Amino acid sequence: MRMSHIYQPVAIWTLLDKGGKASIHDIAREIAGYDEAMLNTMKSV
Repeated sequence: MRMSHIYQPVAIWTLLDKGGKASIHDIAREIAGYDEAMLNTMKSV
């Protein structure tokens, strides 16, 4: 099962919020903000 359908809305929102231009890093940061498992992993490092 592909996870892209979960992250696609965050990527689109980020692009819209940044006037249509966002780096992969910007989008990844936003996705991490919505991913509880990722946030927990980052907090433990």
